[in-house]
Amino acid sequence: MRREREKTGMPPPLCELSLLYREICRKLLFHDGMVFHASVVAVANRAYGFTAPSGTGKSTHAAQWRLKFDSAAVMVNDDKPLLRFVGGEFRAYGTPWCGKEGLQTPVSAPLRGIAVLERAAANRIERVSASAALPAILNQTLRPEGAEEMDRLLTLCDRLVRTVPLYRLSCLPNRAAADLAYETMRFGG
Repeated sequence: MRREREKTGMPPPLCELSLLYREICRKLLFHDGMVFHASVVAVANRAYGFTAPSGTGKSTHAAQWRLKFDSAAVMVNDDKPLLRFVGGEFRAYGTPWCGKEGLQTPVSAPLRGIAVLERAAANRIERVSASAALPAILNQTLRPEGAEEMDRLLTLCDRLVRTVPLYRLSCLPNRAAADLAYETMRFGG
């Protein structure tokens, strides 16, 4: 921990949490799981993820889903859900790492789509190919240092982009964007 503290300048409690988080992320790879930077909402026991760099509007978009569906929407996790391939499908799980708002629920649901979010002047969603989405997906993972772990992460990301429908969601921070995303993603369109 001393080396990590010297490298980062973090106080001991934060340094310890950071090291623990990275070790959990590393171990998850050996169980077909990874922590993914996204906001995930479940509706009718189906999870929908929104990923993008911090500050783009993931939480804002997820909030629109919660307004749209009220108590029928479950906030799985607002920052770092666990994605795990189990039983032939990816499932999203709530984790304690849920962002500044603390929004998460200790549930899991089958992952039915991931939208790469971007701000825009109008709402638009389109299905994208695995190869088009892979760079954005990889950018939202914690990349391990070891070669074996990195190989597992790449294999898991490849499986994710090949089995979960992927979208590019260009949108405004409004209810119409949530309506459009839900209507498109729930049918895999």
